[in-house]
Amino acid sequence: DRVAVIEDVMTTGGSVLRAIERIRQHAEAHIAMVVTVVDRQSGGKELLAQASIPLHALFTRADFGR
Repeated sequence: DRVAVIEDVMTTGGSVLRAIERIRQHAEAHIAMVVTVVDRQSGGKELLAQASIPLHALFTRADFGR
């Protein structure tokens, strides 16, 4: 099964990567992407890229002026 993982706020990506590992332990799932509401641009996108998982953000920290 192809799965999209939804995350509210992406920071370093550690939490979502642990969740993905748990999903893979309990299901034969292909993680197609992670979708987040806000990417805080703190390394999460890069960590997921190392695992060949694309990140799609609705907003980034830059969108809020900081």
